[in-house]
Amino acid sequence: MRSRRLSLLLLLTMVSVCWGDFLENPSIKLSGFGTLAVDHNGNNEADWVSTTEETTGVGYSRATSIAPDSLFAVQADAHINNQWSATAQVMSRSLMDGSRIPYFEWALLKYRPTENSLLRLGRMANDTFLYSDTRFVGYTRPTIHLPFTYMLNPIDQINGADYEYSFRYNDVFYRLGANYGFFNQKYDIMAPPTGDVFRVHARLGSLHFSADDGNHSFRFSAEEGRIRLMDAYYQLYWQALDQLLAAGAPGAQEVSSNTQVNDVEFRYVDAAYTYDSDRWLFVGEWTRNYIGTDFTIPSSQSFYLQGGIHLREFTPYIQFEDTRQELNPSNLTPINAPSALAGQAAFVNGFGQAVQAGTNNSFMYTTGLRWDFHPKMDFKIQYDYIIKPAGAQGRFTYLNPNVSDFYSSRKAIQLFAAGIDFVF
Repeated sequence: MRSRRLSLLLLLTMVSVCWGDFLENPSIKLSGFGTLAVDHNGNNEADWVSTTEETTGVGYSRATSIAPDSLFAVQADAHINNQWSATAQVMSRSLMDGSRIPYFEWALLKYRPTENSLLRLGRMANDTFLYSDTRFVGYTRPTIHLPFTYMLNPIDQINGADYEYSFRYNDVFYRLGANYGFFNQKYDIMAPPTGDVFRVHARLGSLHFSADDGNHSFRFSAEEGRIRLMDAYYQLYWQALDQLLAAGAPGAQEVSSNTQVNDVEFRYVDAAYTYDSDRWLFVGEWTRNYIGTDFTIPSSQSFYLQGGIHLREFTPYIQFEDTRQELNPSNLTPINAPSALAGQAAFVNGFGQAVQAGTNNSFMYTTGLRWDFHPKMDFKIQYDYIIKPAGAQGRFTYLNPNVSDFYSSRKAIQLFAAGIDFVF
């Protein structure tokens, strides 16, 4: 669940710092965006989900639903003076517990010391990907769903500081930036949600660079930090593993060193290129992440290629996605233990294998049509053909208990979606 206390504290800080200037020259701009979309998955073996926070989607729990991709957000931008401004964005979308309770997606104070520089303090988007700032604004992209690439980094926002310097040279607009902050989020580990959650704590910093000449755009970012995971099941796991380590069980030390979840190093690198003219559209994005443990989120790489053609208000498009994750086989080495600790060994071996059983390997072929029937609205229809390799989980959760081979078998699944995006 998204933290509300910190967001309210940030807003109160903004008000206290700038209240006097704002009373003298009040200026507030309200805007917003939203998506009303319906998804259909005729395969009832598991649920396809749109974000990392969703525990149910379409497939097994229900064949058709508006929940995965539908959302609504309102944003208030307060102009305080020529240097100071503030932004608050409240969003309602499908969360891990199945609710759509509004929360603060953004809550930040902005200071512009010069025309070319900008400092932001508070809660803001984590600037990792091409669509990081607009990942929930469906109107800004051709497709209904974000690529699977965006699910490889669950840290979509930070509480911290961001600095950016921008300038124009030879008709090219350049942006260079850096940020540092913290992330604290809890996720439900069961589908449907049961209240059994694990927490993700992270501290991170990133650098990003972009160049845009109007038609061509290039973007690069690099991120590094430390992450810590906590939940009741991991605590039981470590209690059992500590007993095996104390007894000197063969293989226990190797498993322990390979399955750390506390203060683990992670790194992300992302590069993206966009060409968008009056006629043609092309987008390509590649990301590579390194995680210091294969126990929870294996290191991986992913890319997607997207192409389209603008035919007046219509844009037919195609897209291909490829996501591959890497597992360290040593993590699956079974621990041999004396009979007195056989139960602990069985639990550690089984839990480790279960955590790593479903990798995120996935391939997806997409075709669709966007129709801009209004200056601030569009209608989209989309078809996705998803290939889930054997031994992979892909973008699926909530397994049908009557199906025994979903993870172990190769699956080809078809997904249909249609929706309306709007901004105001």
